[in-house]
Amino acid sequence: LGIWLRDLDPLALADLDAMPPVDLPQLRCEGLADDVADAFAALSAPAWLQRDAADLVRTFAGLTGLRRVAVKLDPVATDACRKLHHDQLPLRMLCVYRGRGTQFLPPAHEARIGGERIDVDDRLLETVPRGAVMLFTG
Repeated sequence: LGIWLRDLDPLALADLDAMPPVDLPQLRCEGLADDVADAFAALSAPAWLQRDAADLVRTFAGLTGLRRVAVKLDPVATDACRKLHHDQLPLRMLCVYRGRGTQFLPPAHEARIGGERIDVDDRLLETVPRGAVMLFTG
């Protein structure tokens, strides 16, 4: 549905890159949007990351009109979803803070997915840089 390209502070990202993987913050939370956003303050994470993630939760809730949201902040060491697929979610917001960013299949090629998990030729994929926010269905 949309991609919001953002420029995050390169020094802040460098600090995040320097963190050992075992020290990266993790959060899985579901509830009222403000409560979920407030949960980021309790993380052992850089203050800018706490604020940014909380702001994204509130932005998502504001854009969608949803009162309840679910959040997953996980360090990923490999391709989290190497096989492309549609989930059973009506709407999703995604932001990658560390690593190369997120790859996606442009709408012109989406008919190839259907309801299956499929491998796709990497040449068909586009990549949004880390820090960018993606809003999409499924």
